[in-house]
Amino acid sequence: MGGSVAAFTADSQRIDREERMTDKPKRIAAALAAVTRYLEEEMAAAPAAAPAPAPPWIPPGPALWALNGRQTQMQLRNLMQLRAFGRTG
Repeated sequence: MGGSVAAFTADSQRIDREERMTDKPKRIAAALAAVTRYLEEEMAAAPAAAPAPAPPWIPPGPALWALNGRQTQMQLRNLMQLRAFGRTG
């Protein structure tokens, strides 16, 4: 009885392996069909979802570090003038 069980198991494994081997090309074909359909839908939707035109170019504002440097120089000159001319009002 043990031999017939082993033979049955071996036969069922061989059949499973054969089914998987014939099933593999079908799976590959199905996957490729799905990817192809997805790409076709994306290409069809691409013209409808065209990007918006870029906004007009706006020149950058003044450099903040440069403004800070000029402000510091003006403050120092103001202090020098106050010191030189006195604080008479």
